[in-house]
Amino acid sequence: VSNDAVNVNIPKYVVFEGEKYKVTSISLRAFTNCESLRSVSIPSSITRIEETFNHCELLTSVTLSEGLTEIESNAFHDCRSLVSISIPSSVTFIGSNAFNGCNLMDIYIRCQNPPEMYGKAYNYYNDFGGHVLIDPSFSEQTFNNATLHVPKGLKATYAYDKDWGSFVHIEEMSE
Repeated sequence: VSNDAVNVNIPKYVVFEGEKYKVTSISLRAFTNCESLRSVSIPSSITRIEETFNHCELLTSVTLSEGLTEIESNAFHDCRSLVSISIPSSVTFIGSNAFNGCNLMDIYIRCQNPPEMYGKAYNYYNDFGGHVLIDPSFSEQTFNNATLHVPKGLKATYAYDKDWGSFVHIEEMSE
C-alpha cells in the first residue's frame, strides 16, 4: 500500500478481468508504518485482522464491521492517535498487543459474551521447554485510564472476567 494513503475504505468485492471476487483478508503488514493513514473502514467480509495496521501513528478512525471474529496480535499496535474503538458483537478473540501502544480512552464493546483476550502478561513454557511471554491485548495505561463501554446489563460479567476485569473503568451503554 502506498505510504500516502489517507482514508482507506477496503471494498467488500473487487473485479478482476471481469470476475467479481469477495475480499476476505488483508495481507500481513499491508499498512504497517503507513505514515499518512488517518482512517480505515473494514467490510463485513473480513473475518480476521492480523498484524496489519501496526505503527500507523496518525490513524484516528477505525470502522470494524459485524462479521469480524478475530483481532490478532499486533493488529493495531502503536497506533498512537487511536483514542476510541468500537468492537463489533461478532468478535470472539483479541490477541496480545492488539491495541498496545494506542492511546485509547473509550472502548465500545458490543459482545454479549466477553471475547477471549489477554488482560495481563502470561508466562508459560511451551512443549519444547522454551519460555514464552504473551503480552496483554491492551496497554496498562489503557486498562487504568480508558473507559470500557459494555452492553446494558453486562457490567458485572465484564468486571468479573479474569481478563476484562483488568479495566478500572467499566460502564454500561444505554442502548
